[in-house]
Amino acid sequence: MLTKKTLSRVLVIENGSLFDDAVTSLLKQNGEIQVLTTDFKDSTTLFQEISHLSPQAILVNGDGAWEAAQFCELADALPALARLRVIVVHPDDNVIEVYERQRIVASQTNDLIAIIKRGDSTLDGIERITAQTGS
Repeated sequence: MLTKKTLSRVLVIENGSLFDDAVTSLLKQNGEIQVLTTDFKDSTTLFQEISHLSPQAILVNGDGAWEAAQFCELADALPALARLRVIVVHPDDNVIEVYERQRIVASQTNDLIAIIKRGDSTLDGIERITAQTGS
């Protein structure tokens, strides 16, 4: 029996650059990623498209008009997409920034210290709050 493979959905926010076209083309060659694209117009339109398309990740050119700082606004505006990962690629210096929102219940001082240290094993046992969606 064949099982249907779930594809990762990534939304590439384009600004018309050659870099955006190259990254989109490269990602489309990967059979495990469904690549969606949109041109950045304004934050409101972008939020509507993200809400409609429900990607698991957003890929942004760090040289574009959309700034990574808008991720916090995005996470607050779209609570159903609280697990959304924002990936900002800076092609000039080969740096990739990854933003993910996490809500963690910290009931003890040691919980806060573990979060600050941020080792994956140090966060074991700390309750993470995941977004509840309507589905």
